[in-house]
Amino acid sequence: MRSFQALLALVLFPVIWCGVMLAALPRAAEGRPVLVIPSPFGPSADQIVAQAGGYPVGLRPPLVGIVAHSTLPGFAVRLQDAGAMVLLNAERLPAFLCGANVQTIP
Repeated sequence: MRSFQALLALVLFPVIWCGVMLAALPRAAEGRPVLVIPSPFGPSADQIVAQAGGYPVGLRPPLVGIVAHSTLPGFAVRLQDAGAMVLLNAERLPAFLCGANVQTIP
């Protein structure tokens, strides 16, 4: 029984940790550049962005997904409908990952 609990903890801990980390990332905002991460089994990020009526931003694409923008309202909803797995605010993401938004207590 104890080994089953240990195995369950080893399997569940990474899954729960990944979910918490994804929930903490800055979500996509209307009218802002969006990092589009596609599902590994669906259409590519380029196809998703084109179907949603957006265009890629930047010269070099990120390692995962693509940074895209659209001036049309409802872009994030259209991206999700087209098959995007994760949408993140591309403007806030570098500062978030580098700790620029961390507040220190004096």
